[in-house]
Amino acid sequence: MNTALGLGVPPTAAWLAFRDYMQRTPNCNIGALLKRGTPLSAHEQAMYDAPFAAGEVSKAGVRRFPRLVPITAAHRGTAESRAALAYFQALPPVAHRSNLCDASSPQAQGLGARVGQPLRVFVCCGMADPVLGEPVMRKLADKLWGASTGYHWHAVEEGGHFVQEWCEHVPALVEQAWAGPDPAASGRTQESPHVVEWVAPSSSAKL
Repeated sequence: MNTALGLGVPPTAAWLAFRDYMQRTPNCNIGALLKRGTPLSAHEQAMYDAPFAAGEVSKAGVRRFPRLVPITAAHRGTAESRAALAYFQALPPVAHRSNLCDASSPQAQGLGARVGQPLRVFVCCGMADPVLGEPVMRKLADKLWGASTGYHWHAVEEGGHFVQEWCEHVPALVEQAWAGPDPAASGRTQESPHVVEWVAPSSSAKL
């Protein structure tokens, strides 16, 4: 889904508006709220409402969530988010054994050929998300991978906050983008109308 790291810095005005709305609306309509940032059918909206059928008493976690997001240096979780940022920024451009997994583990079977190959990142952005849309996701992708591995970027125009609900076509795009040795060769092809943009590593991306 569209997201961001809680680095202890002030969030966007849209996020603050969402936080304040949740605080003054203890029995908010979950389905209707999600529909604002995730285009939903009536049936899908009802499914999002279903876990909260008991009303206000079932929405304690929903109300609490916005206050848990680290938006100041004093918030719990800020240090962990900054550590995650540092890890991704330090990724080497190629896969080493330490980037993958223990060679003796079941997950390592078939991964040996990836050692020495480029590390690949594929980012999907739900462009219809009014809070964590393209500006936030572009900034996140640049900070995490823009100066290390580079990344493939795919804009899902109709996708909302839970962008994975519009991503049935994405596995094929990932396979296509990662198939060749040259990541810049990805993009619109005769086989697919979808566009994948390659964002090459840049030393200025961390700024």
